[in-house]
Order: sequence, then C-alpha cells, then structure tokens
Amino acid sequence: MARVKPIVNRDDVAAEHQALFDELATLRGRISGPSTIVLWSPGLARPWNEISEYLHRQSIVEPEHAELAVCATAREKDCGYVWNAHVPLARKAGVPVTTLDAVRDRRPVTGLYGPEADVILYVRQLIQNNRVESEVFEQLFKTHGPQWLVELTVWIGRYQALAGILNAFEVTPTAPAETLPVVPRPPATQSKVRAPLSAPRVEPITRREQLTEPHRAVFDSVTEGRGGVRGPFGMLLHSPLLCRRHLDVGSYLRFKSRLEPASRELVIIATAREKDCPYVWAAHAPAARKAGVSDAAVQAVRDRGALSGLPPRRGRHRRLRPAAFTNQRRSPEPVRSSPQSARRAVAGRAHLSRRSLRHRHRHPQCVRGRAGGRRRAASPGDRQERHVMLLTERRRQYRRVLEGSACVHPASVFDAMSARMAESLGFEVGMFAGSIASGTVLGAPDLVVLTLTEFAEQIRRIARGSDLPLMVDADHGYGNALNVMRTVEELETAGVAALTIEDTVLPTPFGGQAEALIPVEEMLGKLKGAVAARQDPALVVIGRTGALRRGGIAEAEKRVKAYQETGVDAIFLAGASKREEVEAMRRATRLPLMLGGAPPELADRGYLAAHGVRIALQGHQPFYAAAKAVYDTLKYLREGGSPAGLKDRVASEELLNVALRHDEYKRRQASFLR
Repeated sequence: MARVKPIVNRDDVAAEHQALFDELATLRGRISGPSTIVLWSPGLARPWNEISEYLHRQSIVEPEHAELAVCATAREKDCGYVWNAHVPLARKAGVPVTTLDAVRDRRPVTGLYGPEADVILYVRQLIQNNRVESEVFEQLFKTHGPQWLVELTVWIGRYQALAGILNAFEVTPTAPAETLPVVPRPPATQSKVRAPLSAPRVEPITRREQLTEPHRAVFDSVTEGRGGVRGPFGMLLHSPLLCRRHLDVGSYLRFKSRLEPASRELVIIATAREKDCPYVWAAHAPAARKAGVSDAAVQAVRDRGALSGLPPRRGRHRRLRPAAFTNQRRSPEPVRSSPQSARRAVAGRAHLSRRSLRHRHRHPQCVRGRAGGRRRAASPGDRQERHVMLLTERRRQYRRVLEGSACVHPASVFDAMSARMAESLGFEVGMFAGSIASGTVLGAPDLVVLTLTEFAEQIRRIARGSDLPLMVDADHGYGNALNVMRTVEELETAGVAALTIEDTVLPTPFGGQAEALIPVEEMLGKLKGAVAARQDPALVVIGRTGALRRGGIAEAEKRVKAYQETGVDAIFLAGASKREEVEAMRRATRLPLMLGGAPPELADRGYLAAHGVRIALQGHQPFYAAAKAVYDTLKYLREGGSPAGLKDRVASEELLNVALRHDEYKRRQASFLR
C-alpha cells in the first residue's frame, strides 16, 4: 500500500491544478503509477512530464532498445511496477522473451543478440558501477552516434528516478503482476568502481555555433545566468530539445521547490557520493556548506561514515502536505509557535475599505506578478511560457529561510533587471531598501521624501519581473498605526514577501534629534496594526528597532521582548555591531533575527546562524556600483571615447538575456505575432 494517498481523481488536486491533471490524464488515458505521486508537486509535474513526452514521442532511440533499457533499469532497481508496466511494451517492440528472462534472472548476456547485449551491459555497468567500460561505450557510440547515446542514458536515468519514487513511496501494481525474483548480482559486477577518465568520451557542446540555428535558442537558455555551458549540459545539448526539458526541471527544483536549500544540497551531495560523481560533488559541496550543512555532515557523506555522531534532526516532524492537496487560503506553518487564532480573526475584519481591491486582498494567491492578474489554467500552448510563482508561495519560501538553520545574505535589488540577475545567481531572497528606493525613483537621499504610492509602484515592477521573494524596508509605515495598516495593504498587493516597520521617529521633526525612537506603546500599536492588516497569512511582518544605537542593550532588550508579543514574525536589529549585542538579543527572543549592514566582527555566518540570525544584509553595493558604472561610461563618452572601447565594460548578450528575458519575448512573438 502506498505511503501517501495516490492522486488518481481530478478532485484530489486543488482547482488551480485541475487543468494540469486533465492534460496528463488525456495523454495517458488515466493517472497511474509515478504520476500519482509526482502530482503532489504540481509545479514539478509539468516539466517532469515534458521529458517523458519527448522520450516516448520524439526520441531517436528505437522502441526495442528503449524498452529493453527500461526493463533492465527496473530489474537493477528492483522496481516491480516499472517491470510489469514495460515488459509487455518490450515484447511488443520485438524484444525476445529469452532476452527479458535473462534480464529478470540477472544472467550473463553471453549468447544474446549483440545490440541487445550491449544495451543490457550499458545499463548494468552504469547502475552497478557508476561507470561504463570503454568496449561497451565505444560499440554503442560507433553504431548510433552521440545524440542516440545521450538519449539512451536519459531513458536509463529517468526510469532510475521513477523507480526511486515508486520504491520510496511503496507504489506497487494493483492488477495481478509478476513478482521480480530475488536474484543476487554476480560478484564480478559488485562494487567495481574506477576513477573517471581524464577527458570526456564525447566532445561537449560549449559553443553556440556547434548547434544548428533552430537549436541555438536552447543554447542561449542554458547559458542564461551561467555565463557558459558547464557539466551535464555539454552532453545534453547533443539532444537540444531534451536538454531544454531537463533545464526546465532543474529550474523548478532550484528556484521553486519547497525543499529547503540545506536539505536540497545535502541530498545532492549524498547522491553524488553514491553515484561516485566528482563533478557534482565539487559543484555542490561548497553550496551545501553555504546553505548551512555542517562540515561534519559533509564529511560523513564523503567518507560514507556513520551518521550517529551527527546532531539530531531539528524541528517537529510534519506530515506531507504539498501544494496539490493544500487549500491555498490555508495559513502556512507559522514561524512562531504561539496561538494564531485571535490574530486571524482580527485580520479577517481589519480592512479599511470595501473597495474593488477587496477580492485581491482576500485571495492574494490569485495574484500573479502584478496586482489584479488572475492566474489562469495553463494550456498546452503555454508550455514554453515562464512559470510565475504565486505570491503566497514566494512568501512561504521566505518563511522557509526564517524557519531554517542557516544565515543567508539577501540580494540588494532596485528594479526588475537587478532582481532577475539576483534570481539567476541563486539568491534565496531579495531586499529593497527605502534609501535605495528614494535614490532609484527620485534621485533623492534617504530623507523619507518618497511617498507610499511611489514606493509601491516600484515594488510592483520588481515583483512582476522576478520570482525572487522580496523583503522591503517600509520605514515607519508612513505615519501612525492606521497609516501602517494602509501601508501593509498596499505593499502586500504590490507583491512583497516580507516588510519591516521600524521604531524610529520619521521623518525627522523640526528641531528634533536624528534617529530618535518613538515610545514603546506607540510602536506596539503599529506592529499590532501591521499584523492585523495583512490578508495573506504567509506575508512576513518584521519589527525593526534602532534601540541598540540609541539606548544600548538594555533598551533593545526591553523593546524586543515587547515587540515579539504583537505577533510579528521576526526582529530586525539595526545598528548591531558587537557579538554581545547579538547574544543578548538572542536571549531576549526566540524569534528569527535579522541584521543590517554589520562590521567584520559580525561577518561569520556560522556564528550568526548559531545565534538565531537568519538574514544578514551586506549593504546596497549593487545600486552604488550601477551608479558608478553609468557615470564612468558617460564620462568616457563625453571625453571622446569610442563606444568600441567599452566592449569589456558593458553587459554581454548572455547577461542581457537574463536581465531582459529576450528568449521569453521571442517565444511570445513566435506564438502571438506570427
């Protein structure tokens, strides 16, 4: 019996995913097998299915070789479901019964037809030894060429993944089926691991001109945000259309998966170790450490050591509750563990008006990258359109950072282009500061002369242009507690994932002190109003205090303890400069902490993570670097410089493709203007 309820009926998925269910059911006649599990992650199910559609409808691997490879993979992975589903297909494609019996019983391939023996050996060596011996590889390569061999390897890899899903979730055939016998592998094929060769067996595709013109757009998509072709894509590009589909799956897993970065990277390096793949290990071991995976865990994976010495798992166990089954209006797991019912009751009646925006506020999950856009069901013609992450999911992604165990640096962004570049580089969250907003929109210093309307409009542009979860500095909330509530409404509708409200007296009054603090009681009213005004419970509200600069540790402790009782989700510490300050604030609250630009003493992210800091700003250098680049370029041209002399200083075609999404607009032109 499956470990989770298989998704087999249209009503098993949320309304917004039923179009996808219908599409998959139409293609296959019904939903069965691994699809019943993959549909628990609808965002993954679509690109995942695109790989299957390509293999079954467009692959150049002949059906008899493809089905034999699938059956051999099912046998090596001991997956009864795949075996029973594909043995009839293999027989229909012309694979002899004697060959399938040899695969089932793990018998030597001696005496089998040559091409069949080569395919079986290729599967067995790749799965058992993580390498393919030269004789087998060269025979298949010489006979069929690079694209065929790449696609055969993807057939094997895909059904390894499907077998992993079916085996992990204990999905077994429902109809009477053949049981795979327990047959040990021959000793000669066990643990036969050798070092990788010094050079690839096939020349990787690393230059655009290596592809024909119709496939160069795929090359551009691969290099977008990477600067070049690296790793597996150099081989996958021998089958460009298949490569495009793998890129879509990878993009989903990297940017939209609900798996926390630390868990994701740990899974990747553990897989790399089990598959003895030095390339993936070298690429992801640093990423795992950066995401917060401990050196002890990385070492245990590398050395295949015992896990008993690793720290116990943190946090409470959660039932699997993926997006397909979750009502989008249901509130996510809170960062805080205190009761939420009273707060939600207040939020339900907190709106200040009954205007036409009310539906958007009540149903923020229906908002796409800009206010008012309803999410529609995707049609087959939309498959190449960029997926736009729901605002609620962006906020949940931000909350996962707060709930994690690592400290991350946000990307300081100021427009749609900078947010897209940050997203392509893998930043977990973005930050749009009030000072940068003033400079970007008005060309003015940080004196709170920017209006809420101007601020929200720029946020809307950023949120529309990128899926990066965006945190914004909402200053003092543009007035008193009622103004704060209005601020939350506007910024939530604009698309923010998180916002901060600070306790500084702003704008500076006539004759007043710079950065004076408002009374604690007034700030409590503002924070309570902010929490009550949000309509999407996933929106993160952060209380920000400058008390460390103005009143020292004692004043900051008093304020932090008071602020945490208002229902905010985190505390932002402005002006923290010493470790004892961070340690004191950690003792004062169990809420996640955030730091503004900190001195070198607070640069150790491992230390910060251990003391509850989940986000640490690094200043806003991208904006200042952009300002200097514009000035230097204009000065150079004004002084008589030639545009040709700027070649190494301006954005490359690949970078502009990331920033402006040329490929996406080309697809739109091809779809709707021709």
